[in-house]
Parts: sequence; structure tokens; C-alpha cells
Amino acid sequence: MRNLGQRLVELTGGWAKEERVRIDRLFQRAMYLFLLSIVVFCILGIVLAFYIARLFVQPLVQMQQAMDKIALGDFTLLPETGSRAEEFNSLYKAFNRMIHELEEHQEQLVQSRKIAAIGTLTAGIAHELNNPINNIAISAEALEEDFSTLSPDEGLAIIHDIQIQSERASEIVRDLLDFARSEQTEVEPLSMAELIKTSVKLVRNQLSLSGIQEDIELPKNLPPVLGDRKSLQQVFLNLFINAIQAMSQGGVLKVHLALLEQPPWQASPSGDDRHWLKVEVSDTGEGINPQHLNRIFDPFFTTKLVGKGTGLGLSVSYGIIKKHNGYIEVHSEKGKGTTFAVIMPVFEETNLTKEGAS
Repeated sequence: MRNLGQRLVELTGGWAKEERVRIDRLFQRAMYLFLLSIVVFCILGIVLAFYIARLFVQPLVQMQQAMDKIALGDFTLLPETGSRAEEFNSLYKAFNRMIHELEEHQEQLVQSRKIAAIGTLTAGIAHELNNPINNIAISAEALEEDFSTLSPDEGLAIIHDIQIQSERASEIVRDLLDFARSEQTEVEPLSMAELIKTSVKLVRNQLSLSGIQEDIELPKNLPPVLGDRKSLQQVFLNLFINAIQAMSQGGVLKVHLALLEQPPWQASPSGDDRHWLKVEVSDTGEGINPQHLNRIFDPFFTTKLVGKGTGLGLSVSYGIIKKHNGYIEVHSEKGKGTTFAVIMPVFEETNLTKEGAS
């Protein structure tokens, strides 16, 4: 009986030990499954959170990027189709309507600046028109008084002078009307030197009346730029008018055009093999206070007296140059003058092909 009892105790002890081992294994498996389920749940949560973030945050990021482009003058519309929620598609449509209206207002602002520039040039243009008109009147009076005594050749010479003066007056009016005319943007290869010459011609008499000398350096045979003639002409006209107003006691207007040997520092250093033209417009006026330089291109900011400026000329010019993939800089020293630099990419067929392929 004692031996049998001992064997029963040993058997029950072995069974208990095996049961404890089985329970430990089951507990470990349960822990492994629990930890695995937590890991899977976390992974699914991260994936779901990423999907939700992409679904809701990405459209907002795209809208923010679009607003940054608008600030630089780029009014490219957002794509209204995609895997976004219907609410975002409606928001994109409303956002695109706002961009379209802003672009229309920008064009109206550009046109209003043209009219304001014409108002500034009125005195000079009127004086410049007065010269050929007076010459026409004098020649016509001389022809009337001496008609009976003039030889045919002398009469033809006076008539020829009248024709020349008429063409001169007509050219002045035509240049002014071409500048003021509101047209659709027409991008074409342009000679920067010819563009500057045309712009200087509009302010030349204003320079003479203000006692300002010209120092214009326009090298020949430089490559063209790709842009809208009227918009770029407005930029240079704004810069010339600002320079004239800064030199109320006379001075020197310097306009230098050059081909850059290396890209400007703002251009992307990687893969940008374009060439650039740089136009510097300098005056010998009072200069700009250093604290105003970082705001000089802000809309409605002006250092001029009330009624002398709207603060829109440089802002509009900045937007036009940015729209042409260019840059505009300003350097000034108080009491010594100001220099504006307009930097434009050269029109090259190879780069145009690359842009189209990309």
C-alpha cells in the first residue's frame, strides 16, 4: 500500500508538472499573440493615419503652394480632378475662380500703371510734340508767304521738311499709343537693347527738362529674351520714371546691358545651363534708406510724398519680371544713388525644347 501510494504521488506530481508546462506554453503563446496584435494594430493605425493625412493635408499643402506662387505672380490653376473628397474638389473650384479673378485684377492693375506712367510723362511728351508742330507751322507760314517767289525745288524742300516733322510727331504719338494700348500678352523673342532704346525714347524729353544726362551702354549682337514687349517696356519705363523723380536737381541716368558669365545666385545651381542678360538702371539721386530696402517691392509701399506715388510701380514690375522667369534686385546707398538690376534668361531653342520635353 505504501509503495502504491508512493507511485500515485509520483504520477500525480508528474501530471501536475506537465500541466504547469502546458499552461506556461499557452500563456506564452497568448502573450505572443497579444503583442503581435498590438504591432499589427499600430501598423494599421499608422497606415490609416498616413492615408487620412494624405487625403486631407495634401490638398491644403497644394493650396498653400499655389498661394506662394500667386505672391510671385504665377497664376497657374490647380487641377480640379483627382482622388480627393468631393468637398475638396468644390474648394479647388472656388480657389481656381479666385485665382482667375486675381489674374484679371492683376491685368487691370498693370493697365492702370500704364495710364499713371503716361500721366507722369505728359509734360515731356507735350514739349516733345510741340517742337515738330512749331516746325510745321513755321515751314507752312514760310511756304505761304514766299510761295510766289519760290522755285519748284525750294517749295518741294519746304514740303519735304513738313513731311519729316509730321512723321516725327506721328511717331511720338504712335509710340505713346502702342504703350498705352491694352492687349493680350504676346510672348516672343525680343532684343533687350531695342526694347530699352524704345523705352528711353519715351522719357528722353523728360530727362532733358530735368537736367539729367544719359549714360547708356547697349552692346550689339546680344542674344534675345523671351517675353511680352509691352509688359517689359512698362518695367523699364517705371524704373526710368523713378530714377527721374529721384534726381530732382539733375544727375546722370545710367543704363547698362550685359551678358552674365554665370547664372545669378537665385537660379538653381543644379542643371541650370541657361545664359542670362542683366540690365542695370542707376541714378545719382538721394538713395533709399536701408530700412526701406526690404519693403521696396511690397504693394502700396512708397517713400514718396502723398500724391506723388501709389507704391504699385515696383510691385507690378516685380510681378512682371517674375512671370518672365527673371529676377529684379535693388542696391542703394543713401546720398549716392540707387541701382535696379533686371536679370532675364536668354531665349535659347535648346532650353525651350528641354522645358517642353519635361
